[in-house]
Formats: sequence, C-alpha cells, structure tokens
Amino acid sequence: MFNYSAEEIQELYHSLPEDLKRASFSEKNTERVSSICKRYNLDNKKRDEVIRIVAHVLFGLLPPNNLAETLEKELKIDKDISQKIHTEVNVFIFSKVRDSLESLYDTKIIKEEEEETTVRKEDPYKEPIE
Repeated sequence: MFNYSAEEIQELYHSLPEDLKRASFSEKNTERVSSICKRYNLDNKKRDEVIRIVAHVLFGLLPPNNLAETLEKELKIDKDISQKIHTEVNVFIFSKVRDSLESLYDTKIIKEEEEETTVRKEDPYKEPIE
C-alpha cells in the first residue's frame, strides 16, 4: 500500500514538528505497539506491519482516523481487533502528539481515553434540601 523511497521519507521527516519526529522513532512507542500486538496475538510479521502503519500516521501519510480500517485491510484481521488496536494506539501514542497530528492533517482526531464511569444512584435516605 505504501511505497515511498528513502529520500521521500527523509524529506517528510525533516518537515515534521519535533514531537512527531521524536514519536516516530521512539523506542518506547515501538515497545508499546509490540505490547499491544502481543495482547491481540499478532505474529511478528503483523507486528512489524502495525509499527510501519503507525509510523505512516506520524509521518503524515495516513490520517489517524483511518488507522483501524487500514489495519483491518492490510493485516486481514478482524474489524473488532483492528478497532481495539486503534483505540490503544490512539490512547498511548497519538494522544501525546495530538495537537501536531491535528495540525498536520488539519482535522480533529477522535479522542478516546480510558475513563472510569461513576454511576450515581439516588440515596433513598437522603432528604431534599429546601
């Protein structure tokens, strides 16, 4: 799907904001993607593809909101799994460079964060304040 020469990638890299440069070659991000792939039982070949596809997002070659669909098609994996991977990558990698990605793609990125939901119940013993 993505065939770019080393020169084209290098040119793109030099035009990126500093935070995207750091994120695109971050060992920590590579470890995060590897951990995510392991959680969903992806083999090393598919893991390498996920790392490459995430790098393309960070380089401005693939809109972040298209990640799940691209993973599903390129890796031939279940839609549910590709969506879960997208959500985790969004939370653990893209959220750290959200402003730069939004600027690069001139779009808003779907914000997905792990939040605890608090359910409030009515207290039957509590009297209303008047």
